[in-house]
Amino acid sequence: MSTPKIHLTSNWLFSLGCLTILSLFLALRLYRLPQSLLFFNDMGRDFLELYEWQTTGLPPLLGPQTSVISFNQSAVYFYLLYPFYRLTGASDLASVYALLTTAVVVFFIGVIYAFNHPLERRRFLVTAFILVIHPLVVTQNRFIWNPSFVPYFLTAALFVYPRLLHPRPPRGLIHWYAALVTLAVSFNYSALPVVLASVLYGCWIWRRSAGKILGWLAAYVLLWNLPTLLFEIRHQFALSYLFLIGQRTGLVSQSALTKLSALFTYLGAAPSLAVWLIGVLLLVCIFFTWRFPAASPVRTYLVLLIIALVITILLPVAVEAHYLFGFISLLSLLIANLPLPVAAVITLVLALTWLRPPLFTGYFKPVVRTLADLNRCYQTFCATHQQPLYVSMQSGLLPYHNAPEHRYFMLKAGCQALNIAQHQDQAQTMVVVADDSTYEHGQTAYHELTLFGPSREVEVFTCQDNLRLHLLEKL
Repeated sequence: MSTPKIHLTSNWLFSLGCLTILSLFLALRLYRLPQSLLFFNDMGRDFLELYEWQTTGLPPLLGPQTSVISFNQSAVYFYLLYPFYRLTGASDLASVYALLTTAVVVFFIGVIYAFNHPLERRRFLVTAFILVIHPLVVTQNRFIWNPSFVPYFLTAALFVYPRLLHPRPPRGLIHWYAALVTLAVSFNYSALPVVLASVLYGCWIWRRSAGKILGWLAAYVLLWNLPTLLFEIRHQFALSYLFLIGQRTGLVSQSALTKLSALFTYLGAAPSLAVWLIGVLLLVCIFFTWRFPAASPVRTYLVLLIIALVITILLPVAVEAHYLFGFISLLSLLIANLPLPVAAVITLVLALTWLRPPLFTGYFKPVVRTLADLNRCYQTFCATHQQPLYVSMQSGLLPYHNAPEHRYFMLKAGCQALNIAQHQDQAQTMVVVADDSTYEHGQTAYHELTLFGPSREVEVFTCQDNLRLHLLEKL
């Protein structure tokens, strides 16, 4: 009679753990978000695309352009965001709601899986908890762009990966893995080292069944990138041509030591205690790996981590913070599969490190201009400025001048905001947004001003002390 009682208690404890993790997840990502979200650059780029889709009724065929090579991610990213943009009435937080919904759906699928596989429950809870509190993931979930979705797709796929290494992997798990890892890469190519590591190691283990699994991987790659293929066919493979001869600004030579230093710093999210803990953890795992059976998840995730690390070092790409989500997924899974006392101590230390001030409270700090500030500014400005306007900016927040965020808010408020990089003969006026910076006519210079040509300043519209609109008119 005791077994059912223990089983019931286990279910209640697991349910309580899931509820706690879900509550913490939502709190870390939504608390004071309207006051702490600095809406700029990539979010502006995405919302411009969603606004154009809503206005024209034509879905995009290309996703966000990459900064490393002349190529685009899959448009499936915008296809995921767009329903939330429409359902929320073009809310400025639509992409946040899309991310949260995606993560919660993946989480509940994991809950169902863990209920049906009781031995996986502890691993599931530890993995989910680390993903919920990791500073890079939290930050990326409060400012949404295409890499934000990567850790959830990858972790969900890699969670079942050890079961795929069995002689006869379940067909359903093959599709789950293939669909999610290819979707992660389609959202952001930074997932490629970890995905490639899983494919290479898998092919060595799968042997005879490797061809079938590779076939499904190829099929899902084609599925997620079908809009890109349609674009290529329509435009005589212009994107592929640009990829072959285009810019390579993101391809840089960086030493292995520099990459390792950046990787461990980002994985530990800067606090030295976490950095050292992760470093010691990996060294101990490597040293004691012989204690784990060859087919154990610990060995599997450690091998994937090492292969992905080698690939990252060999690639001619600098290590950036948002490239590390695949490693965060692997690290979470590795910790979760360690013996319970070890996993518990490591998780506790990471929690005490990542959830302490000022790192914890830093998520909620007010920004220099809020969403309400931007909406109020452009609703007032656009009520009296209806002529076609080019828009550029002089920013103290980032070094770019194309101002996609300001164009979006101006369009939403009724302005005829234009991008001068696309056409130079559609307006006689330019708005220069001084965004937490200063603009001095005749002294400030950048590419968009050069495209506009000689001009005179006819008005300065002050929204607030750190947000001014300088209206220029062509001579």
